[in-house]
Amino acid sequence: MARRVIAVNEILEVIYQWHKGQNNSQIAYSLGINRKTVKRYLHMVREIGLSREKPLPDDHEILKRLREKGGLKRRENKAPVRERIAIFHEEIEKFLKQRVNFKQILRLIEERGIKVSYTSLKRYIHYHFEDIVSKKALTVHLEKKPGEEAQVDFGYAGMMFDSEKERMRKVWVFVMTLSYSRYPFVRFVHRMDIDTWIDCHIRAFEFFSGVPKKIVLDNLKSGIVKADIYDPTLNPTYAELERYYGFIADPARAGCPKDKPRVERMIRTVKGQIILGRSFRDIEEANRYALSWSRYKYGLEPHGTTKRPPYEVFEKEEKPLLRPLPLEPFETPIWRQCTVHPDCHIVFNGSYYSVPYRFTSKRVWIRAGRRLLRVYFENELIKVHPLAKRKGSWQTDQRDYPEKARAYLSFTPNKLRQVAKEVGENTFKLIDTILKEDTMRNLRKCQGILRLKQKYGTERLEAAAKRALFYENFNYRTIKGILEKGLDKEENPTPFYPPSDCRGFLRKANYYVHTEG
Repeated sequence: MARRVIAVNEILEVIYQWHKGQNNSQIAYSLGINRKTVKRYLHMVREIGLSREKPLPDDHEILKRLREKGGLKRRENKAPVRERIAIFHEEIEKFLKQRVNFKQILRLIEERGIKVSYTSLKRYIHYHFEDIVSKKALTVHLEKKPGEEAQVDFGYAGMMFDSEKERMRKVWVFVMTLSYSRYPFVRFVHRMDIDTWIDCHIRAFEFFSGVPKKIVLDNLKSGIVKADIYDPTLNPTYAELERYYGFIADPARAGCPKDKPRVERMIRTVKGQIILGRSFRDIEEANRYALSWSRYKYGLEPHGTTKRPPYEVFEKEEKPLLRPLPLEPFETPIWRQCTVHPDCHIVFNGSYYSVPYRFTSKRVWIRAGRRLLRVYFENELIKVHPLAKRKGSWQTDQRDYPEKARAYLSFTPNKLRQVAKEVGENTFKLIDTILKEDTMRNLRKCQGILRLKQKYGTERLEAAAKRALFYENFNYRTIKGILEKGLDKEENPTPFYPPSDCRGFLRKANYYVHTEG
């Protein structure tokens, strides 16, 4: 029969009574233990340098000396339950290294047909894997009030099938955990871009039917553009979401997961209880299971810290204190930074939008909503355009060009015809004839002809146009020459006819007859 292993406090009591002068029999009777056990521990007491003549050291020092001498080495109590757990020894070690929690390890063992208690499993793990489970840093418990805070993060979740692209793709899990109740929202995604980040937040708020006062988030680019311990820069789209729902975004320090321990722990729990040991047909099935797990499995089990079911605490204490959801859905804008090109345009989604010329070559921010596109420079709104309905569209405001460029661009073909009509009938016919061939060269020619009005006046330009039409000569220099030489002042232009002797062939017809020589 194995000897009884007495507790640490009994060992200290044996030493205390011995130091007070009690003999072995008296100590054994007082504590209800065997005299041989008392004798064995008192033998070790003398080995660690204790005597009745000297004051006893404190308890920690006594235990330290005993541990160094091997007096506190634990001995495994062989029992059938431990033998059953030992079958999964290697698997348990692998799970612990993957940071799977004890409860999930218990579930995985039970799924294999082994029934053991949670206490027995913990005792087995602490006995065999103390070097793994004891490596925990000192932490400080921070109490949170109901509705005060939620913590969010992404975690890599392996590979899942994408039914749209019909192939396996990487998957991340988004988790938002309410810090007070520990009630979680879980969603698997294929991307971690800003659109997915915003969509997951909106789905989480709708899942909770409310919004917490503060959200602690990681320093990923979807939420934080610039990580800084004192002045982090929020992503503009996320900042709009923050203002719309009325919460406060509180970024954790870069590289400090301890700033958001609840969501970090929840991601491990999700990996252990949802992903590990299971396979899903596709990501949609995984998300359906995740919502059911949050509400009906994890939500109804007593939490290891609060000792109460998260869903029960959420419904009774936290949900009433959450901010109500807005009446209208959030319109997710797209924020993007780009450079203004030399043609005074920016490019967004394959379309072109003009910006005032003074911002050429500058870096500006674009905010694209459902209907409008806004352009900002150093937090100042500098331009608003309707959002293009198709790629390749040009949204140009000619007022954005310099004055010289505006003067040039203002003369479109229709505009030139209108100005020519104001000058006179002949000028209109001249301009309309030239513009029948729609080329940039003819556009510039018409602009030049109409500018002659500034120097020579409307009447003279009309007369010059009449003369040009008469001779069917539409060259700019010809019309300018008419005005410079005053030919427009002649009332009746003289038609040109070739001389009579020039109207036929110069040689007689028989000259062209072919004869053989």
